[in-house]
This record gives sequence, structure tokens and C-alpha cells, in this order.
Amino acid sequence: MARPTLAPGQTYEDFPFDQLSLYAGIDVLMTGQLREKLLPALKRPIRYQVSDEETLTLPSLYEQDLCQVKSRALEFLTDLEYAGIGFDLDRYEALKGMVAERLDDYKHQLGHLNFSLSSGPQLQDYVYNVRKFPVTTLTQNNQPSTDYDTLEAYEDDELLLIARHNELQSLYNTFLNSYHLNVKRDGRIHPNYNLHGTSSHRITGNNPNLTQLPRDRGDISVRSCFTAPPGYTFVAADQSSAEVKILGAVCRDKTLLEHIRAGRDFHSATASLMLGMSYEEFLDGMENGDPDTRKKRKEFRQAAKSITFAILYGSSENTVAKKLGKDLSEVSALFRLYFENYPGIKKYIEDSHYAAKHNRFVITKLGQMRRELGLLSIFEDNGRGHPVHQQHPGTFGLLGTFPQDEIAGRPCGVHSV
Repeated sequence: MARPTLAPGQTYEDFPFDQLSLYAGIDVLMTGQLREKLLPALKRPIRYQVSDEETLTLPSLYEQDLCQVKSRALEFLTDLEYAGIGFDLDRYEALKGMVAERLDDYKHQLGHLNFSLSSGPQLQDYVYNVRKFPVTTLTQNNQPSTDYDTLEAYEDDELLLIARHNELQSLYNTFLNSYHLNVKRDGRIHPNYNLHGTSSHRITGNNPNLTQLPRDRGDISVRSCFTAPPGYTFVAADQSSAEVKILGAVCRDKTLLEHIRAGRDFHSATASLMLGMSYEEFLDGMENGDPDTRKKRKEFRQAAKSITFAILYGSSENTVAKKLGKDLSEVSALFRLYFENYPGIKKYIEDSHYAAKHNRFVITKLGQMRRELGLLSIFEDNGRGHPVHQQHPGTFGLLGTFPQDEIAGRPCGVHSV
């Protein structure tokens, strides 16, 4: 039986109950049959090689991932979907009208341009061939960038207007044009959260995707359309430098842990190390130095930050060079300097790569497995640069190969900071 198809604005309440119950029954039947087939394999302990001399026996996927993580997460996500979130349609319609008027105003001011503002190639031709601006940043496809930050940096009124138009048009198309169709009869949005949405075990969302709401831009706030019941309010919490602290917890680099425990701004601390000066001296120059000194310190901090996140999320030296607008040789030298100051990070990545290469999968601290069947040829190609640059998207899949807390000092060890 085919799955009932929902038209925009419909819910499963619009289908006859008998059809839904039959579909749900078949769903349960097939899931049960899959369970009987897969359960024995899921309950087998995992053999995990961490060195040429040692192979560990780890808990099964059933025992650790399914029972301890996935089942609890599923219950939580089901509650989120069922409860939904309030949505102010009046506020939404007013915001939609305001954005539409602003877009019309931008189009009027830019009416002298005889090309489509939404066309990347045409805008690229106008900026770099007609207006003759220098290329400062490149896209992942090695093309001159025309994104908001790039156009804004040229400090040109017309380009800034184009950047604002394109950003606002994208927001309108994605979040305002048809978002109201997601509001159900109870006046709430009941989105889908996908527990198995990615191979890296990251949760995704759709109908709509509430995991990627746009940031507020002045008086334009899509988030303001979401409402809490009377007597309640939204509370936002964020872990400062969470990725860096997780990296410190798993790699145990002494210098990195020292920065974390001292509460330093990690990117400034990293930049000061790479420049061979004290943390205090670097901050003083960035805040109180002459304009040239402040600019150079901020640029070096940005370089240190870009390298850190390239390591965490698997970007290459080429990508960092394009982002920073620097020569590849210069960025390669910065990477080498970075690892000289953080040898523990380098060792941990290399150990993790060893485990990924020899097992063809990685295991996270929570016992989640990610298969890496294509890694062998990548790791055997020593001519492609430092091992960190051969990481798959989402480096924490490799940084996170630490299934048992009590295994200290290995790529499977994790400790509290």
C-alpha cells in the first residue's frame, strides 16, 4: 500500500481512519520482520582495532547506541513533534508584507541594472568584469564569490544594496513565501525531526526545518513569529566554544586544556602562540594598538579560528586559503605552525585516522557507528598533505572515536576537562 500523500496544508486528519490504520499496521509488520533479521547482528560485540598490537572489544550497537541513545532520543523527539510550537500568523503576514515592500524598494533602486540580481553568473560578471572589483574570496567551486559578506566588504553603496536584496529575497523564498502552510488546525507547527537524517547521526528537520532558522536582521525576525503560551517564555542557552572544549576533552593536549581552564578566548590564545607572544600582549594590541596593529591582530585571530574549524569539520588548506584570501603556501605554513603548538591535536587525529582506516568505521563516545568504506584509498595517498585534510565532512566522526571512558590515553579515551 502506498503511503498517504499530504498536499500543502493537509494533515493526516484529512485521511479516512481505515486507510491510516491499515498503512500503520503494515508499517509495524514490516518493522517487526526487519527487527528479527537485524537484531542478532546488532547484539554482537564490536571488535575495534586501535593499534597494530591492540584490538578492543566494545559493547554492541544494540546495547549502547539503540538502548542508551536512540530510544531515548526518539521518545524526546516524538514529544517535540506532538507538542509542536505556537506560531503567530498575524505577525507572520505583517512580516511577509514588510519584506515584500522592502524587496520592491530595492528592485526600484536597482532598476537601472539590466540583469537578473538572482543570477549568480550575471552578478559575478557585473561585479568583477563590469565594475572591475578585485577578487578577494572564492567559492568552493573556485569561482569569485558574490555572497553578502564579500559584497559588503567592498564598501560600495550599490553592491551593498544588491547584497541586501539577495539576502532578503532568499529569506522571503525560504521562510515567508509558504511557511504558513505548516501551521495546523490547532494554530501550531508540528515539524518532523529526523533521528536518522544523516550518516553522522546529526538530527535533521523538515516540514519545516526548525533547526536552521535565520538570524534576526534588524527589524526582520522570523523567530518573532513563534510564540510561547501565556505565562511562559522562550529560553535560549548556548555552550561557549563547545567544539573546542570537546576537542580538548578527547585529545588531552596540555596547552589546549590550559586555555580552556583559564577561560581564555581560544582563537586569540592560539593566534598569540603562533605569533610567539603572550596572550595578554596579543589582546592589548588587538584592543589598544594603532589601527594597523589592530587590523593585523584581528586578521591573525580569524586565521587561527579558520584553521581550528577546518580541523574540526574537515575543510582543506585550499578551502581555508580561499576563505582568508591567502596563498596556499602561506596557509600551509600556518597549519604547520598550528600543530607545532598543539601536538596533542595532531596525534589524536592521526590515531583516529588509524582506527578509521583499519576498522573501516568509527565509533563515537555514545556508541554510534559510522562506516567509512571509502577511507582506505584516501589514507594511503600520502601525497595529499597532512592527514587532517583527508577527513570526511564532520570531523567529530573521527575525533569522537572514544567508546569507553576508562580507556585513557588512546583514541578511545575521554576525560572531563
